[in-house]
Amino acid sequence: MVRKKGQVKFWMGIIIFALVGQIAWTVENLFFNEFVYEMLKDEAGVNPINVIATMVATSALVATLTTLVVGALSDRMGKRKVFIASGYVIWGVSIMAFSLINVSNSALIFGTTAAAMATASIVIIADCIMTLVGGIGNEAGYNAWITDITTKENGGIVEGVISIAPLAALLIILSSTLFMDKEIIAHWSWFFLALGILVSLAGILGFFILEDSPRLKKNDTRFVDTLTYGFRKKTFAKNKPFYIVLIAFLIFAIATEVYLPYLIIYLKEFLELGDNYGLVFGIAILLAGVVSIIYGRRIDKRSCQQTLIPAIAIYGVGLLLMALPLVDEIFKNVFFSTAALTILMSGNLMLETNLGTMLREETPKGEVGMFQGIRLIGSRLLPMTIGPFIGSIILHTSFIEYSEDQESILTPSIFIVAALILVLIIIPVSILLKHHSKEHAHESTEN
Repeated sequence: MVRKKGQVKFWMGIIIFALVGQIAWTVENLFFNEFVYEMLKDEAGVNPINVIATMVATSALVATLTTLVVGALSDRMGKRKVFIASGYVIWGVSIMAFSLINVSNSALIFGTTAAAMATASIVIIADCIMTLVGGIGNEAGYNAWITDITTKENGGIVEGVISIAPLAALLIILSSTLFMDKEIIAHWSWFFLALGILVSLAGILGFFILEDSPRLKKNDTRFVDTLTYGFRKKTFAKNKPFYIVLIAFLIFAIATEVYLPYLIIYLKEFLELGDNYGLVFGIAILLAGVVSIIYGRRIDKRSCQQTLIPAIAIYGVGLLLMALPLVDEIFKNVFFSTAALTILMSGNLMLETNLGTMLREETPKGEVGMFQGIRLIGSRLLPMTIGPFIGSIILHTSFIEYSEDQESILTPSIFIVAALILVLIIIPVSILLKHHSKEHAHESTEN
């Protein structure tokens, strides 16, 4: 356990880098997507939905490769702090670079005819660069550091705090965009500049407040061996529960990525919330955050296994509620949207907290960095490659047109498909619970 005198720095490190990291990822995963959609939706020869799906998949690949290499390197060096702090500084700079991206600037270099297509290529490349440095600071550095410093006694509450960071980040960003006209590219430029500065400042602060775990030691294993460690048959046999949890996380994350890249667009267009979507998001975020903290404490008092099924059920209900506007127009209102989104986000956070806690508990303490890459493949690369393209296919085949202006809008079918995918999580969860039951019975017999 962390000594009492180190509690302030302990929680400052957890909260600041979770929150600022999620602000950066939220900019990339949601607002950069919205920016691309607004910028390219009226441009001929470019489909913004396809651009977003490609962007999400390529950035996920970059994040995974980065985490594999840097995670193994940080284990070998026995250091996390330097990767986190320096990674965040450069990460902020990469976000600031987004302010230079627009079709007008592309036209100056590539000509008017090729401007839209060039801009589509630039946003994909810029997103990959941001993901590269984000992977160094957050995925490989911060996530490994969290696993180093947590124990079974505090893992649930720490994971609960971390799990609300994405929603808190979203609330902060939504508040910062209240007076922003998203159809004016210059407003987006100032938005990216401000958030980039924030991320870089957090990185600078990290050099002063972060401390590597005293349990973290240099790993003298050959670098190539550390890269491939998580993929070996012997490693799988030795750590079966870790891989079973990872499969469950994979299914959960794919279901989430089917709708997440398009969520803001869906709220604004299909549910016709317009600028009110910020209010809906804000209320849902606050309520879901409270639920997540309470649930995290519940995990610490009981166990992940005992609290897993309710999380799955609530998330499934939330997905189905978000699809109800497809049945009747009566569900297209601020009150119902707020309630449905709150249940969706609460279930999402509960399940992410549970599976995330189990992954950390099942990660061998002396090999944390070596497992970050394989963890990212299951929790990010495959979900962010498969999910958005499933969503894109669904949206392309189920567009609805308004009779008045013939404008195509996103439909709730993505939530139905996400719910169907979530059902598959029953398979690894059943195996996991059976394994846990046998292990518990064995321990009881020995005692």
